[in-house]
Amino acid sequence: MTELEYNLDKDKRFLKKWSKVRIKGRRYFILIDGGLKGGIQVSVLYTFGMMAIKNLLAWNFFMSAIFWEYLIMSLILFSINTAFYHRRLWKTSENKYQQMIAYYSDEIKNESVQNN
Repeated sequence: MTELEYNLDKDKRFLKKWSKVRIKGRRYFILIDGGLKGGIQVSVLYTFGMMAIKNLLAWNFFMSAIFWEYLIMSLILFSINTAFYHRRLWKTSENKYQQMIAYYSDEIKNESVQNN
């Protein structure tokens, strides 16, 4: 597979994937995929990591106040942070999508003109 074929295949995969994301909408992508799904995953990992570092992982660590403090604080902070990250990701991916659509639509037009 040549580099050109690889890039074309990569572009097609991106276009297919991003068109599915666009159907759900910008708000869903930023708030649900970013804020909730991403924020919850990162905050749970962070909380368990902090508990492990502080050697507080015991059978009853769910009952400790410090666990809930870390979890609530990290849920708030990481949800906001991942929402902002997904906002930026939406902008860059949407720009890339629009450029690729314009490029490939010109390619298709040029090929049809040359074939006629």
